[in-house]
Amino acid sequence: MNDCVWPGDFDRDGIVSLRDVLPLGAGWGSEGSERPGPVTWGPHTATDWNISFNNTYDFKHLDGNGDGTTDSLDLKVMQVFEGLSVPGYVAPVDTYNVGDGLWMTHVNGTQTNPDNVQTGQNAIVRIRVGSAPGLYGVAFEAEFDTVYWKLNSILNSTSASDMWLSKQKSSGIETASVFTDTTEGFVVGQNLLIFILRAKTIPDSLPDTTFVRIKNIRGILADGSDIPMSANYLRYCFGGGCPAYVGTKEARMEKIAVYPNPTTGRLTLLAPDMTWESIEAFASDGRLLRRWDEPGSEQAELDLSGLPAGWVLLRVKSRDGVGEQRVLLLR
Repeated sequence: MNDCVWPGDFDRDGIVSLRDVLPLGAGWGSEGSERPGPVTWGPHTATDWNISFNNTYDFKHLDGNGDGTTDSLDLKVMQVFEGLSVPGYVAPVDTYNVGDGLWMTHVNGTQTNPDNVQTGQNAIVRIRVGSAPGLYGVAFEAEFDTVYWKLNSILNSTSASDMWLSKQKSSGIETASVFTDTTEGFVVGQNLLIFILRAKTIPDSLPDTTFVRIKNIRGILADGSDIPMSANYLRYCFGGGCPAYVGTKEARMEKIAVYPNPTTGRLTLLAPDMTWESIEAFASDGRLLRRWDEPGSEQAELDLSGLPAGWVLLRVKSRDGVGEQRVLLLR
């Protein structure tokens, strides 16, 4: 019974969900023995294909319809059985890993000021790939408090991936995206999800501050193995209830990311919705080590080769102010 196939539960976690598309994408186009009998939700005996994800479980579990091939028909089985679980299933505790694997930003240029949200205003939130080398598939939930927000719309922004699924949940959005060609993968800065929230009127008894977070992230490589994933979060304050950030340096710090960090020289600087005039690199004692005078925006590829090992402060100058991030340079 333990090795029986439950059609649609491709990751064998006991429930059919959008994240089951990840192993299906990694094993796309594989072939093996057919599984006789009707496609029903329940345990099905099946012959091993003798193909597996790092010797964890056999690819027969990816064959939702039992025809001996992993393809779009299996995706349809997953969608039909989505939400069903095996007997005794217990949902895992939500996890919130804070870091830079995914990068969530408030899209500037909209009517909403995150420090002074007013009833009826729209907030546009964008989630991109951050520091996740080799990312082939990713699934996560964007969580927001429905007492403060109403979901206006979900935008599919991952046209570069082969399969993208999303749905609204009681407290947010669940989404999953994966390729079907193992020679492809996501790149730093690539959009994963854009959604629009509309501010509600909140009672005076509620706190002025609310957060938009990313939880339960799973990322895989092309071979189906998991990679550590994390994400930042956004703060929104209703009715001017939160003090504004003090100084341009603080305001920009949360908008700048560098990958990889630590680095041996080359790195990517990601500054969503920011346009800069120059970038400078300083040693820990304040000495200017290198300067890039080329104006740019959003993303830059930098090379710190030749600089002394240790902590390097990157300073990004724009018309709006200055932002900084520290990088550990290894030798």
